[in-house]
Amino acid sequence: MRLPAFAVNITAFSACACLAFARNINALFYHFDGSYALVDAHEQLKYGQPVFEYTNNFLQSIGNIQLPVNANLLFFYWPIAWFSDLNVVKIVSYLVIAATVFTSTYAMARMLSLPCRISLIAGWIVGFTACPFVPVWYFYPIFHVGPQFLPILVAPVLAFWLMNRLGRGGLFADAAFTIGLLAWAAYFLSAAMLLLPVIALGTIPYIVMAISLAQSRAELLRKILFIVASLIVAIILRWPWLVAGLFLYTSPNFYPSDFTVVYQDTSYASVFFHIGLGRGYAGLVFIISAALGALVSLRWSNAPLRLAAWTTISLIMLFIFLGWVLVSTPHWIFPPPIYFEIAMWPLYGTFSAVALDFVASLLAKRFSQRAGRFVIHPYWMALGGGFVIAVVVVLHKPPTPSGYPFPPQITSAVSFLSDHIGLESKSEFNGRILTAMPVKQDGGDAWSQQMSAAGNWALDSGNDEMSLGLWYYRIPTLFEYNQFLSPEFHAVIKRALQQPPVAHQRNITVLDHPNARILQLLGVRYVLMQQPDASLGALRVTEDRGGEQWGIIELPAPNLATYSPTSVEARSSLSSMLDFINDDEIDLTKRAVSLLPETGQLVPAIKSKLSLEDTDLRLQAESEGRSLIVVPLEFSHCIEIRQMSPDNSSAPTLQRIDGLLTGVVFERHIDAVLSFRTGPLDKRTYPESYPSMRGMSPVTVVHGEK
Repeated sequence: MRLPAFAVNITAFSACACLAFARNINALFYHFDGSYALVDAHEQLKYGQPVFEYTNNFLQSIGNIQLPVNANLLFFYWPIAWFSDLNVVKIVSYLVIAATVFTSTYAMARMLSLPCRISLIAGWIVGFTACPFVPVWYFYPIFHVGPQFLPILVAPVLAFWLMNRLGRGGLFADAAFTIGLLAWAAYFLSAAMLLLPVIALGTIPYIVMAISLAQSRAELLRKILFIVASLIVAIILRWPWLVAGLFLYTSPNFYPSDFTVVYQDTSYASVFFHIGLGRGYAGLVFIISAALGALVSLRWSNAPLRLAAWTTISLIMLFIFLGWVLVSTPHWIFPPPIYFEIAMWPLYGTFSAVALDFVASLLAKRFSQRAGRFVIHPYWMALGGGFVIAVVVVLHKPPTPSGYPFPPQITSAVSFLSDHIGLESKSEFNGRILTAMPVKQDGGDAWSQQMSAAGNWALDSGNDEMSLGLWYYRIPTLFEYNQFLSPEFHAVIKRALQQPPVAHQRNITVLDHPNARILQLLGVRYVLMQQPDASLGALRVTEDRGGEQWGIIELPAPNLATYSPTSVEARSSLSSMLDFINDDEIDLTKRAVSLLPETGQLVPAIKSKLSLEDTDLRLQAESEGRSLIVVPLEFSHCIEIRQMSPDNSSAPTLQRIDGLLTGVVFERHIDAVLSFRTGPLDKRTYPESYPSMRGMSPVTVVHGEK
């Protein structure tokens, strides 16, 4: 009866979810982060993305590494490519998410040898709690705003199942489970590298439980042997270097004092502390019920359940302790502990179900004693109580639309930009836009100021004209939303595009000073700003924002892969190179700076053109000799150049120019594709000539600047 019971429950759960999500549509892909996930997934699925690799993102900044979340491998994003109706997309995507949460939690409880009824209750508890069933924030709304966090919950359960089965069969079975665990690691490296440290740490308690549950010495030795073999394979494939390069080669790692502390609060440690944050008592009840269920389970003879109970109690105490650590730590640069706690939700839900079943059994026994012959099963009492609670919560008023309406509307500014610099899969690059949002020094967090202003304008006009509203129409911006902002790009922003420099959150760029000289070097053609400055260029579009005049200025000479310097000076540090490009006396169209001296005479290119080639860039240029083209693309050793029409001339070469851009040196003629790929199976991720993933040694790059 287990399979039919599961089928009935998952069907009923999905039906309830469908009705709830349809009514609560504004909570799906909620607010800025949710809309960002939707735009990013839509971009990858529609315009192409390598299945097991990441590319750079030419719609943001200067082509920095794409936020490493691969929509092709995250099945809950696939409905974005299947349906044209946005509401259908949202509902179907979240149905998949909710069903996955339900199934994962149910599977966790069953693997601990719990009865089917308790396992089903666990699925209902976590599915209803974690997913946007209700229109009020009664629980941590992480999946509302970030569906990409789902693997944190699912991955440890899958790893526990594979590791638990390893060593209990023959050699063929062991080989299959070993391959499955390696595939598990490769999949999450390829699908959600952004979350990999969280997934890895969140999986450790499950792996420890699986090892501790070994039924014989032979099984234990085979499990340990697998772990050792897996580490050897990971080292051979250089996966530790891949992850280290991604997370260490970032601006917050090199310039920690430039970023504000975001996580110095107990609420970022556990849902246990969420009381008083407008979410009611749900988080507190969830933790307390899990602890109660774990204590009740210690009385059972079920060894796996007892081990999981001790693990759960220990983890609850750990996360409460980490709340104190967050408050006491002056600068926490790691992911918040609450992200790791998501991996524990299947365990929390399992023991919450045990607690609910225990209380329901006591009530059912008391009721039966008073009712005589009439007997009620505790399972139906538990489900009945849950149903009443669900109805009461669901009847709350649905939330109003978020500050980032989706899909964004086409305003006059967006229409102009789409016509002039909008990108298609084969279109020519005609420049970027910078939306220069003003920041008040005494106005609080800089990003909050800019997001609030952009969000208000999105509500008024239907488009924020800064980030999401432009990316949706494939309009490239200098603004970037990415935890992996490079040290070089951040240093340029701080030196030239902020006035004065302002501390801000780690995953965004604050751009408020339109330095035309630097903007043009970075390929910016248009500046959208308050009270347009005619000295920057020609005014093209104006709009009235609540009585304030805003306008689009066209800069006169943006670098569209058209800068071809003939003089290249060698400098040994990023700081020195920034001094060079910030010197107003230097003509950046004729002079450049590099880490290595350029040997041989250079002549200016006669003509050049940069265009998109699906997810890559295509450079075409002519010259009367040897020339250098400064491509407005962030330099990386992961960029590969491939000639489209090979000839007898020497092969083009790449080098870092002006601190952070890609320089292409060629003879007479070039028609080549610049492709950026990185991933666990890509050879370009592991060149022997440099230790970091995206460029030369950070020590060399930022020497004297850190």
